[in-house]
Amino acid sequence: MHKIRDWLFVASFRETQDLAQLENHDIGAVLQLHQSVDYDDITTLFVPVQEGYPLAKHDMVNGLNFIRDQHANGKKVVVACGAGISRSVIFATGALKMVESLTMSKAFSEVRKKHERAMPDELHWQSMCGYFGENTDFWEMWRTIEL
Repeated sequence: MHKIRDWLFVASFRETQDLAQLENHDIGAVLQLHQSVDYDDITTLFVPVQEGYPLAKHDMVNGLNFIRDQHANGKKVVVACGAGISRSVIFATGALKMVESLTMSKAFSEVRKKHERAMPDELHWQSMCGYFGENTDFWEMWRTIEL
């Protein structure tokens, strides 16, 4: 599990199955993008997102609003996908963009500083940039990333 901010974490699906680890980090909410998870005392949302396909606007809205709302309610949020490398990373990047008003490139740089294997899917990157009205080329972002 990668701590991006005090309130935002990125994880794999397997890590979201470890209730003790979630409790250890005081996680109050889980956005799962791979497979549904359910806990009695943790708020969860499953948004099915597949690699290799553009993100649907309603999925971005649902996922980002969930993260924003849970954070606003004082909960620590973990965003998870299968391996915790791509889908979760793009939603964490979008969350930083939304909550902290960073550019997409700066938001991804912040995620990458804490998670060296972070690597969003190019189509997901383009979808998220489009959602926020940014025209940041995927490959240009990699050339200019601040580590």
